[in-house]
Amino acid sequence: MFNSIKLKLVVLFLVVFSLFFAGLEIFIYYKLEEVTIHLADEHLKSEVDTLANLMAIEEAQGQLETELAELAAAVTGVYSEKFSGHYYQIVSADGEVLVRSPSLWLGDATLPVEHALETEFLTVTGPGGVPIRLYSKSFDFSLGRLTFQAGDTLEDIHSLLGSFRKTVLFIFPLVFIACGLGVFFMTGWALRSLKSFTAKAGQITEENLSERVEERGVVTELKPLAASFNTMLGRLEESFSRQKQ
Repeated sequence: MFNSIKLKLVVLFLVVFSLFFAGLEIFIYYKLEEVTIHLADEHLKSEVDTLANLMAIEEAQGQLETELAELAAAVTGVYSEKFSGHYYQIVSADGEVLVRSPSLWLGDATLPVEHALETEFLTVTGPGGVPIRLYSKSFDFSLGRLTFQAGDTLEDIHSLLGSFRKTVLFIFPLVFIACGLGVFFMTGWALRSLKSFTAKAGQITEENLSERVEERGVVTELKPLAASFNTMLGRLEESFSRQKQ
């Protein structure tokens, strides 16, 4: 059975298909993760720049401290709910948290201050032990150097990636079985001409050496074999005829 051409073709296809599908799934997974993280980073950068620009405008009007107090007391939007997954805070040069979004102070929490001087994107553990994407950037003001931090939960991204994995794991066996059956029947259909050729050749004996294998309609790959077989039959017929004489 393991010498079967059909079986070998099916196994070969399924192995190649599995490797290709797995590689494609891994590639799409990491590209999806990269895109979603990039979108989260762009949102965080926009939030920090907006806060910094607002502070710069208020500083020019001599109302920097008033604006700091208003930012700490803001109670609207996604930043107004306790542990909403969206946070911001402002840290002084000596590491003191000057302003926290209501989503932080309502739960008596802060963003990781140890990363306040790092102008970069980081994935850290946030309030409630939930992973968040954190962005920190420092600006110079009359009060000194202030670092603005913004963080967004990664739960939605992880949920999206988890759904993608589950979908792939559900679809893969179905596609695998469908392709395996498809290849099985396709190889059977493709080898039908070879079976027909073999059956015809098996019917030819010394009693009917005058018969020939039909070359017309034979698949291209078998035409040379059919022609060679017919040539051999012609020689055998001639040889038997001489022996009879």
